[in-house]
Amino acid sequence: MFRRLLLAPVLTGLLSGQAGADDHFYTINTTTPLGPDILVRVNIDEPGVQVVGPLGIDVLLTGMAFNPVPVQGPDGATYPAGTLWAYDGQGGDLFTVDLDTGAANLFGQIPGGGVTDYGLTFDLHGNLYTAFGNKVQLIDLGTLTTTTVGTLPFSDLDEWDVLEVDQEIAGIGEVPAGTFIANVGGDALDNLWLVDPSDWSGLNLGELKTTELNWTVATGAGGAIYSSGSPALNRTINRLFLDPLSAAFIIDSQQLSIYGGDVITVPPADCPADLAPPGGDGVIDVLEVLRVLAAWGVPGGIEDLNDDGIVDTLDLLVVLTAWGSCDGG
Repeated sequence: MFRRLLLAPVLTGLLSGQAGADDHFYTINTTTPLGPDILVRVNIDEPGVQVVGPLGIDVLLTGMAFNPVPVQGPDGATYPAGTLWAYDGQGGDLFTVDLDTGAANLFGQIPGGGVTDYGLTFDLHGNLYTAFGNKVQLIDLGTLTTTTVGTLPFSDLDEWDVLEVDQEIAGIGEVPAGTFIANVGGDALDNLWLVDPSDWSGLNLGELKTTELNWTVATGAGGAIYSSGSPALNRTINRLFLDPLSAAFIIDSQQLSIYGGDVITVPPADCPADLAPPGGDGVIDVLEVLRVLAAWGVPGGIEDLNDDGIVDTLDLLVVLTAWGSCDGG
């Protein structure tokens, strides 16, 4: 994919995505350098943060991810789309996190723990990936085993996430949904990379000109890209960015010590069929039809409007029944 793309010489203003009102950013914070971890929620369009509750564990969770479609675990249970997963890259423990209480529940242990690892993410099909050094690992949630599936063009990965929509990036061109976006650099100046999952090749978008974007990168509605982080040594500030390349702050929550974060996009409760663009445009029309048709046969996802585990005729009927403005006009 990236062989066809052109390098962008200018960093500022590359990204065209806009924040969605239904983006919710979850981070794991600690109140003191040795204190208990807490789950924190930030509503992107509102100031301040909401403390959900303590995780109730004494391990450092360094990666977080939401599954976009239902997935099945080794216990035979199906975990619905929107379940929050967190990973202890030092010890290999994988947890689910309760979004109502903040409590972390041990899901199991992944072989190979003990290697510093900050990269946990699902692709759009519900496959879970992590990385040890520059080796991409596919995690089988049914057996909690890992398989090496590729090699990254870098090794100092802080976090990565998957773009959920096609996105035009100036000087680069159209970047398809399913492309990984990675925050790379550690204590050095970070670089933002695009990674093609078909062969794990990469394209370096350029240096972010700051050391304060450690720990996290996440994507939200409409292709928006967020990052949170803090100075590398004392980790005292939590910042979210709409456009990390231009360092445009949208929230400075003044929370302490960020270790992991991710974004979940929640469709408006009063208009669940409003699928396009992601985050909603207030109208049910041909864009929603195209979105359902593009996901036809996919097991779950936001296009599964009747929550029966498959995108099919019934979901198309939901769209057609809700046709028109979300306010009934």
